[in-house]
Amino acid sequence: MIRIKSLALYLFLGLLFGGINVSLAQTGLVRGTISDAATGEPLIQAAVIYGADGASKGVLTDFDGVFSIELTPGKYILRVSYVGYEPMKKSVDVIANTSREVNFKMETVLLQEAMVIADIAIERETPVAFSNIKPIQIQEELGSQPIPMLLNTTPGVYATEGGSDNGGPSITIRGFKQRNVSVLIDGIPVNDMENGGVYWNNWFGLDLVTQTMQVQRGLGASKLALPAIGGTVNIITVGIENKKKTSVKQELGSFGMTRTTIGHTSGRLDGGWGYTLAGSFKNSGGYSAKSYSKSWFYYGKVQKEIGSHILSLTATGAPSQNSARGYKQRIATHSVDYARGLFTGTDAEYESMTQYSQAYDAIFNDGTLSLAEEQAAFSQLNTQYGYNPNGNASDFENEMTSTNYIDTTGLRDMGLKYNVHWGELNGSTLYERQNTYHKPLFSLRHSWRASDKLYVSTTAYASYGHGGGTRLENSLGSGDYSADGQVDFQKFWNNNTIGGLFGPPIDPTYSTELLKSSRILRKLYNNHKWFGALSTFRYEYSEKLVVSGGIDYRTYQGEHYSTVSDLIGGDYYVDVDDNNDSQPMHVVGDTIGYHNDGFVKWGGAFALVEYKGPWYNYFINVSAVKQGYKRVDYFKPKVENIQTGELEYANSGWKWIPGYTIKGGGNVNINEWTNAFMNLGYLNRTPAFSSVIDYDNKFIQNTQNEKISSIELGVKWSRSPLTLNLNGYYTDWQNRPLNSMLRFETVDGDIVRANINSMSALHKGGEIDFGYQVNRNLTIEGFASYGDWRWTSSEDSLILLDDETFLPYVDWQGNPEIISYNAANVSVGDAPQTQIGVAVRYRKNGFYVKPRYTFFDRFYADFDPFSLNGENEGRQSWKLPAYGLLDLHMGYTLDMDESQIDFRVSAFNILNTIYLVNAQNNDPYGEWNFTDSNRTYAFTENNFDAASASVFMGYGFRSNFSVRVRF
Repeated sequence: MIRIKSLALYLFLGLLFGGINVSLAQTGLVRGTISDAATGEPLIQAAVIYGADGASKGVLTDFDGVFSIELTPGKYILRVSYVGYEPMKKSVDVIANTSREVNFKMETVLLQEAMVIADIAIERETPVAFSNIKPIQIQEELGSQPIPMLLNTTPGVYATEGGSDNGGPSITIRGFKQRNVSVLIDGIPVNDMENGGVYWNNWFGLDLVTQTMQVQRGLGASKLALPAIGGTVNIITVGIENKKKTSVKQELGSFGMTRTTIGHTSGRLDGGWGYTLAGSFKNSGGYSAKSYSKSWFYYGKVQKEIGSHILSLTATGAPSQNSARGYKQRIATHSVDYARGLFTGTDAEYESMTQYSQAYDAIFNDGTLSLAEEQAAFSQLNTQYGYNPNGNASDFENEMTSTNYIDTTGLRDMGLKYNVHWGELNGSTLYERQNTYHKPLFSLRHSWRASDKLYVSTTAYASYGHGGGTRLENSLGSGDYSADGQVDFQKFWNNNTIGGLFGPPIDPTYSTELLKSSRILRKLYNNHKWFGALSTFRYEYSEKLVVSGGIDYRTYQGEHYSTVSDLIGGDYYVDVDDNNDSQPMHVVGDTIGYHNDGFVKWGGAFALVEYKGPWYNYFINVSAVKQGYKRVDYFKPKVENIQTGELEYANSGWKWIPGYTIKGGGNVNINEWTNAFMNLGYLNRTPAFSSVIDYDNKFIQNTQNEKISSIELGVKWSRSPLTLNLNGYYTDWQNRPLNSMLRFETVDGDIVRANINSMSALHKGGEIDFGYQVNRNLTIEGFASYGDWRWTSSEDSLILLDDETFLPYVDWQGNPEIISYNAANVSVGDAPQTQIGVAVRYRKNGFYVKPRYTFFDRFYADFDPFSLNGENEGRQSWKLPAYGLLDLHMGYTLDMDESQIDFRVSAFNILNTIYLVNAQNNDPYGEWNFTDSNRTYAFTENNFDAASASVFMGYGFRSNFSVRVRF
């Protein structure tokens, strides 16, 4: 009994004092994430100190950059520090039995430089829609792909590596093609100064040294007078790491791909020095038959800190050699089954249409019938099948369009990987198209923090591009293919050596002994010399007012010519295009066909004013540019200089065109986790070189600047565990240029090329992306975009006027040249207007797995708006089938104190989905591969349907495995 009473007493006292202890120890939880402000990457082992100044109590962040502290109620100051980052502090009120979330986004000196030079957008400050491609995503998801392919994980962006004529990747943003997307590497613009394009093959290897890649959709945050309508891609390369680090990586992939890379950073050395070096070599076959690529990459950066000054010298380049594709093919050429599967009707309807098609085809290809007999046979056939007896095949062709019908009878299935641009010659493979190019980029940057308020950066850069691609002289056509559908180089060689009925091809006009080649391979060069200087300052007048601005100067010379590359068995080739060369016989290395230089000069100035309030900020940006154009033709007859009397190469002279940009916007932080923004702008953009000077050194008529007006609205919610972005845009593009100018002949026999300044389009739409952290290990992310991109232009009686006389141009009959077309309300082609993507990432103890699915729809074939006249006015181009792709990424990181080993596997299109990556509407050049070589396609190839389109097929399943060692 005594023992029981004692136990009861102890239990009572324990509960009493234990309760008192629990009451006294009531706490609140403070947790959060510490990350890089530019990349979003978590900062591991960052120190979080709490308490009064000088307090030593604190915790370190874990592998995910997460910290958690239990504190007694009261007010605290959290101080965060991390090597190489600016320290931060925030106050927090801790309440018992509650949790508070406090996140830190830390800025580096490099970020401050990026904000000044490359105009990196910052969350809750910069009023534009943007997405960051983080280094961890590059490591986990890139695999063997070119780096632009990661942009497919962001709303409104369509990237493809299989649908570009030059064999390289291409991107569109919000329906705007590559020329309308600005690309900056460390603040340096790399869009071609003649055509605005970006050749991503020149930038292989950038994934090794990318600290962050940010895509800004719309007019973007750049202060420069850039041609950004669709968006801006900012790539910031790594700086000098705080610690010495080396990494070695080996990759293996589909089609025999191997890639070896190595990178090293010295860390910050004594005396303020530091350097980073990286290199890579990739050797691979390609998805298409006989395709290949060999690419090298080098990168070097040397940096020196001198007090408040930083000098940085960078050199990078990617010499490459690869096969290329130039021609899209008919759908059935790649897959008869896929072409048959496009049909939207019943099997019975397909069978009936096939019977009509074959009967019509037999009449069409029967060379024994007179015209009257042929028309009678067509009329009888139409009556039999219920079509208009006097309508030829028009009723049937309308039915083809509405049902996606393709008659696959008698067609050869060349396979999904069919590539026409190679053939066999004397037992060896010879490529009709292959590219070699090297475009090194050198830059010298001086960054100066003159004071706490003033930051100045000046960059001088130079790029020397050299290389080009081969192709046959005279394009491929009927009769140029062997029995297996490849280029018949053996026939060309035989013709150039053995000859025909009259013996070897010896032409006594030129030589009585040498063999004259009739078909050759030539190489088309596109070299350039590019110099530029960019100086920018940022002055923080006060905590609220910031002023920045600068100047941008560029000079560019593009050299374009072709040479004899392979005589295919012969001894010489005759070319008389050079009016300044009396020798018509040419051998390998001689310049033939054309030789001209395009000169572009660019001078710009820009200014930006930002005002930051306690919960809002806004900006206004103005820029102006003056661009000069000049063309020199070395093959045209030389002309006499009136002043000197000497003969000079023909040139167009300079034409100078000004342009300007006005942009403004604002951001409102509604509360701690919600902000809204708006931006609007007007861009008066100077035209591309091809819209100013034609191939005859003449200035193109009716050249005017493009005029773009845009407005964008957005809202963001970011509160654990959900982050949500929603934005909409409206972009009106007036005087939208076409790929080729309107060409016509005047009454005097002159050929005139002119712009049609009434071409216009409207791009509008909405975008959403989100991330949801289910728990510490599981994250779900996704996006969706819906675009409504349409042409808004039409003309029924446009009269072209001479720029000098303002009189109308007249045709060969003496009548005013009148243009008519109607593209109003027709959807813009070449990119899907609907995209949906979702990914799930699970990570635990160094292991991760991440499946990603992306869906594309409302994808219209590219087309020529001038074809929309007569009965085709306002007619929609062919709509490609919707498709979805499933990728899978997984890996494991083995952490061994001072070193780590990363094992990664990526599998792309794991369902091996067959899809079309892009298409050309009404392509008259697509080949029909009939089993009967004498058969000719019987129906129109201007029918706005699947049969009239030519396509590039998307890539099937492929994989990548890599091992990286970091120490």
